[in-house]
Amino acid sequence: MARGMDMSEMPSRVEARRALLAVLAGHDAAGRRIPCHAVPVADRGAWTSDDPDDQALAARLCGPCPAIEACRLYGSTFPKECGVYGAMTEHDRRPTVERRPTQRAS
Repeated sequence: MARGMDMSEMPSRVEARRALLAVLAGHDAAGRRIPCHAVPVADRGAWTSDDPDDQALAARLCGPCPAIEACRLYGSTFPKECGVYGAMTEHDRRPTVERRPTQRAS
């Protein structure tokens, strides 16, 4: 379980998001680098992009993040959230029953 965050006790997505943002702010305040916060706001699009390549890049950049566990827990608990959470793309986080079948080459 991620330090400072227990999603099992969260009554709503809004409160869970607030808790995640508090965890991120705590790391920022302690001087620990949060990759999605370390880039200028205008360049943070990879974390919220619909493009799978952008999301894959953002997921790789999440690797050294000290909040990766808390972020991943949030993203897994709310898999319909857009973007990358805890180094997991939307595709990674969404249950397989919601995935569209892929076309196979013949």
